Amino acid sequence: MSLAPGIRLGPYEILAAIGAGGMGEVYKAKDARLDRMVAIKVLPEDLAKNPDALARFEREAKAVAALNHPNITGIFDIGHTEDTAYAVMELLEGESLRGRLLRGALTPRLAIELAVQMACGLAAAHDKGVIHRDLKPENLWVTKDGRLKILDFGLAKKVALVSRGSQSFLPTQAISPGLVAYTEEGMILGTMGYMSPEQVRGEAVDAHSDIFSFGLVLFEMLGGKKAFSRNTAAETMAAILKEDPPELVDSGKPIPVSLRRIVDHCLEKVPTRRFHDAHDLAFALENLSSTTSSSAPFVAPFAPTNRKTTRIWAALVALSILGAGFAGWALRHGRPAEPSYRQLTFHRGNLISSRFLPDGQGFLYSAAWDGKPAELFVSRMDGTGTHPLGMANTVVCAVNRQGEALVRLNGRVLALLPLDGGTPREILEGVRAADFGPDGKEIAAIYQPESGELRLDFPLGTKLFEEAGASMSTVRISPQGDRVALWIWEGGPFVSLALFDRQGRRTNLVKRLSPILPPNGLVWSRDGQELYFGHNDTLWAVDLQGRLRVLRQESTGLTPLDVSPGGSILLERHIVQGTSLVRQGGKDLDLSFSDMTELEALSSDGRQALLIGYGNSVGPEARVAIRRLDGSPPKFLGPGFALDQSPDGKWVILVPPGRTDQVQLVPTGPGVTRDLPVSRASLQTAFFTSNGRQILLLVRQSKGFNQWLRVPMEGGPLEVLPLKLQIPPAAIRFTSEDGSQILALDEQGRPTLFPLLGGDPKVLAPPLMGGEDILGWDGVNRLLVGRLGPSVKVDLIDLPSSKRSPWEVLGPTDSASVGVYPVRYSRDLKISGYSFRRMVTSDLFVAEGLK
Repeated sequence: MSLAPGIRLGPYEILAAIGAGGMGEVYKAKDARLDRMVAIKVLPEDLAKNPDALARFEREAKAVAALNHPNITGIFDIGHTEDTAYAVMELLEGESLRGRLLRGALTPRLAIELAVQMACGLAAAHDKGVIHRDLKPENLWVTKDGRLKILDFGLAKKVALVSRGSQSFLPTQAISPGLVAYTEEGMILGTMGYMSPEQVRGEAVDAHSDIFSFGLVLFEMLGGKKAFSRNTAAETMAAILKEDPPELVDSGKPIPVSLRRIVDHCLEKVPTRRFHDAHDLAFALENLSSTTSSSAPFVAPFAPTNRKTTRIWAALVALSILGAGFAGWALRHGRPAEPSYRQLTFHRGNLISSRFLPDGQGFLYSAAWDGKPAELFVSRMDGTGTHPLGMANTVVCAVNRQGEALVRLNGRVLALLPLDGGTPREILEGVRAADFGPDGKEIAAIYQPESGELRLDFPLGTKLFEEAGASMSTVRISPQGDRVALWIWEGGPFVSLALFDRQGRRTNLVKRLSPILPPNGLVWSRDGQELYFGHNDTLWAVDLQGRLRVLRQESTGLTPLDVSPGGSILLERHIVQGTSLVRQGGKDLDLSFSDMTELEALSSDGRQALLIGYGNSVGPEARVAIRRLDGSPPKFLGPGFALDQSPDGKWVILVPPGRTDQVQLVPTGPGVTRDLPVSRASLQTAFFTSNGRQILLLVRQSKGFNQWLRVPMEGGPLEVLPLKLQIPPAAIRFTSEDGSQILALDEQGRPTLFPLLGGDPKVLAPPLMGGEDILGWDGVNRLLVGRLGPSVKVDLIDLPSSKRSPWEVLGPTDSASVGVYPVRYSRDLKISGYSFRRMVTSDLFVAEGLK
């Protein structure tokens, strides 16, 4: 059934037909509710009248809509009338990858750029249990701004959830001799020439099948022709099953050998010999992209076009880097022995840190078990028992060969603890992290003196690094004692793995990791040639030249804690869940839409929340959304990091992902996105004034001073303000109603109003209790304060009288809470919102043979 222009399907007005096929027709339409253009795919009439078909269509559309990733075409809505069923999708401008390839092969750099996006989209789908099964250039779209979108998950199957005998109804393309529908056990599903060997054999397929098809597409992007293309379908199928693809011939620009190896790895005949998953594939391409964009040359950068010679080059590179044993394995396409894991702790709670004892057969660890404060324990690898040392609120930092431990007492005092008995000897206050050198005497420490910035010393008393506004964590000294590694946040939204030698010379080994999914742990390999860390459910290794590789990937978080002289690794495996709630009328409404959902702001009336979602459920990039408190679903504004929303909820300050030069003002409804005139490299925070007429930005100047800027919402020049507040940016979120004053804590911890245009500050209340912060303010006389922790006891301070009274308690009541952060209130203080993290599991393992 064709639809004429002007016909309406619910709120959608049909404008023009843009595609047709055996599985339906596609139209350009206008969404009257949101005033936007969309694409509508309409099912054939006979399918629309079939209840079973409609049910399958709805389940399939929901599965694809749940993917919600920037590299997957979004489904906005589904609906049906008496004789019409349809899906409302994102309307794309640009061309299909097939159309682009008709003009010739892509340059290696462009192919890598698009392949990274394709791999990220696949990874997000696979994380949801959805495989595509028909990946090909026709199902890949390149938008005008260079973003790749995966189309037509219509052949996709929700693993273990969709029947093997179900047919898909989302594809637009008609079934042709090259496309066979999967209708019963043993039949083939996919497009000839882009199928995996297991698809050809009619076997059950998983994510490895998509990786094979990915390799075929990447081959065609680089070489300009299909890897397997024969005169008949039977010959093509036989080639996929038995033959190697032809030589990948350079088309204009040489193809790096490392990129050829990625293609070969995707096209292994045996599924388990391909990349472990799409995350590994994406990372390999991203690492290759960063290498190709730098000025550093490749190792054996461009290989001859002969496939046999290419493999010999690859083997020689592996031989020179990893030794003859690994090279032999690479040439044989074998697999290394699987590492073994042994669980060492079996409690409910949060394991904080652990170190091997000098003999490598025991371990010292800190943990908060069963709702109790953090405590120090000693245990043996053979399971002969765990013994508490009777030291509460104590965290182990390091253990030396002399049988001494560096510990932090009460979260800040560094002390030396003899493990054979005795009392700890205090060394230094204000310590965040510390480590022993290989001689067991020298100490590196991150600490903050009573007056001054956070600093790195190595050895103690010798400052290697200090910078205003910088934050540091997890310092580790190399086994050779010649350098230290640590994580550094220097303003802006990224964290770097930095390496310092004894002269203070710095090298960034890893840059631009997202702190919203911060790295976990940091340890040196026993030979000092690599560092191990956890990030995004993956255990990584990075060498001293900044080359990364995957050690292990799990569905849980991984934190490396220590390495024994024999090469065993202590690992903490954990699952943390982030939840955001809004309390209204005494009831909590869960606003979460991802593994980790964080509340950033509430509108003044408390009816709309600004949220950030991240984790496996939303893909590799954080996603910004607004959500009304009426039970409606979240509205996604795009990937990136949100800083604040306007009091009326109409605008959001958003930092796009991967950018260092852009801060945007994004409308939540009709409107045009605007760029704010500030470099994100120096941005500390940004938020709206309480009247919503201005935006305040705090930036870090090159000399370490913080500078305030003000931008009018109605347009006009940026204004530099005389106010200088050397306090944490996160503590500054409140302004007076007219926007002329900022409410923050002064140096004595007193709630104080600071005039933006100069003048004397006005102290509003006595100093808060230790660790407390301002959580809410009605703009006049009432102030809400509390100390963030596993739960938050909120008190009300009446400013005229300075009288304090209990207000409410926020946070979960169980002991698995990692912490509540942040807390937000509506302007009238009647509606509260907060985010908290709960440790679902946290256990210590020892890994053997992990290389």
